[in-house]
Amino acid sequence: MALSADIDTIIDAAKTISSEIVPEELLKKTMTIILEHAGAQKGVLILNEKDTGTWKIEALGYVEQNNIKIALSHYDLSDKILPVTIINSVINNNKIITLNDAQANSYYGSNPYVKEHKIKSLVAIPVLKQASTVGILYLENNLNKNLFTQDRVNVLSILCTQLAISLENAQLYNTLEQKVRQRTQEVIKQKEEIQQQATMLETVNKELKTLNHTKDKLFSIIGHDLRNPFNIILGQSDLLIENLDEMDSKDTKKSLKFIENASKDAFQLLQNLLDWSRAQTGQLNFYPRKINLKQTIERDISLQENMAQTKNIELIKNIPSQLNIYADPDMVSTITRNLLSNALKFTSEGGNVVLEAQKSEKFVNIAIQDNGTGIKKEHIAILFSEDETYTTRGTNSEKGIGLGLKLCKDFITQNGGKISVESEYGRGTKFSFTLPLADQERE
Repeated sequence: MALSADIDTIIDAAKTISSEIVPEELLKKTMTIILEHAGAQKGVLILNEKDTGTWKIEALGYVEQNNIKIALSHYDLSDKILPVTIINSVINNNKIITLNDAQANSYYGSNPYVKEHKIKSLVAIPVLKQASTVGILYLENNLNKNLFTQDRVNVLSILCTQLAISLENAQLYNTLEQKVRQRTQEVIKQKEEIQQQATMLETVNKELKTLNHTKDKLFSIIGHDLRNPFNIILGQSDLLIENLDEMDSKDTKKSLKFIENASKDAFQLLQNLLDWSRAQTGQLNFYPRKINLKQTIERDISLQENMAQTKNIELIKNIPSQLNIYADPDMVSTITRNLLSNALKFTSEGGNVVLEAQKSEKFVNIAIQDNGTGIKKEHIAILFSEDETYTTRGTNSEKGIGLGLKLCKDFITQNGGKISVESEYGRGTKFSFTLPLADQERE
């Protein structure tokens, strides 16, 4: 490569070097272009590390049988790779060193590397940036003397200047790219945090809506449904106090019966209300354990026998005595109490209610069936709905608030079971549900 060489080739080489912004590719392309045109057998590119100030060999190039091989590296300066004395002189003086007959040179000819490799021609050119050396291009040839003429060195200097500019551009690009990546990661992280906050806000908003709905429902029940049984109690109590002396035993007993039934209704309403509000706010305790199904249900039946006797309803029980389940006993009582109360409420005088349980592989199938009023098809779909409430009066005008079945479904689900309903309007209803068997009871 000389000044008399094709000027277009020199321009193309400079363009190729200036167009590359990836540092590794820039070093490879620069070394390849130089070794293609400079006549050197070996080339080394040394760069100064900005942060530490140390000099490192970053690229090595060899010409072997007309093939150019480039290897990127990160080595310390070593006499095994190049004459370090010459490189240090260039670093200290910022000047080109050209040796046209290196072994005969009075100063550098005794250099161990020059002697061992029998170097004939070499050149070390500073890569300058604003008069400061940021790198060094070292080229050698051990076959020919006077290889690196002044014209050739001038062209190489031009390419080294372009290399210095391209290295700075590549560093700026990489710095910018790193900042973009960093900023992108920050934006992604911020977006994730915003999404998390949005999800949290959405969750909190849903919880607030649920709490507001619970509060409104609670106030509605307290303000209306709970007032009715107490009005009966207060009214009948006033009637007894004012007319006790004139009332015969039959009328007195009738008033007391009103008071008793109203008290029971109020108690069950309060119990359901308490359980429902705790379930809605996640404060209901859940302690499942092994319990005997018949003993648990018998206790609940005893609380309802008075109502059955009042309406002359026959309670038919078909529950094996040795059947053990794994469930929360309080929840099982609430389930039984509500389903049995509903069955009695919607069964006419002289009817019957059947309670039965059968063991399957892992569950107990429990059913409470009546021959009462039944439920219309359009109402069955909303019996367990969270958004809609279905209530109707019993055969003796008994009133409900629509919480009992929702509680039953929630408690059955929490204990690992399922509930279903079959009903024919005017002929009766059957509620079936499952609860898990205790481990030793499973087949």
